[in-house]
Amino acid sequence: MKHFFLLSFVLGFIALALNTGCSTPDPDNTSARPWSQPRGWEHGLPTNIMEGR
Repeated sequence: MKHFFLLSFVLGFIALALNTGCSTPDPDNTSARPWSQPRGWEHGLPTNIMEGR
């Protein structure tokens, strides 16, 4: 019986932690770029590699 209450408490805590998240209810707080999109400096050649030619 003691293990049942402990298990239900732990599972309830995990469910609560997963459902709260880090989002905001503010609709104006949206990003123009998705977080998963690579930035310009993360791949490819530098932009000034052909400078001076």
